[in-house]
Amino acid sequence: MENSKRSKHARERQQQRSFSDVAVAVVESYGRLVRQRGQRWALFVGRKEVKQARAKGLRLDAYENHAVVFAADGTIVTVIKSPDLSRLARRKEATWRRRQRQRAGR
Repeated sequence: MENSKRSKHARERQQQRSFSDVAVAVVESYGRLVRQRGQRWALFVGRKEVKQARAKGLRLDAYENHAVVFAADGTIVTVIKSPDLSRLARRKEATWRRRQRQRAGR
């Protein structure tokens, strides 16, 4: 997965958020899989992954709360720095339906 293709949006966000190529490689290697809506998925390095890596003698502290979002074909869609894992998680369908009803005025 290393040297993954990046979309134009991902390249722009990577530059804007000071997200290095090394950070992308670390997230691809040590990140936890987070499924998203549709065909997208993400890899996230959080506190848990940093702690596990530290037990193996690796220092990933600088990459804590980094995430990379992928499309179905493996293209990197965007990069994120956020301690809030729920920003990446799939939304429940019931929540989606409730929002649709509210928008429709029901």
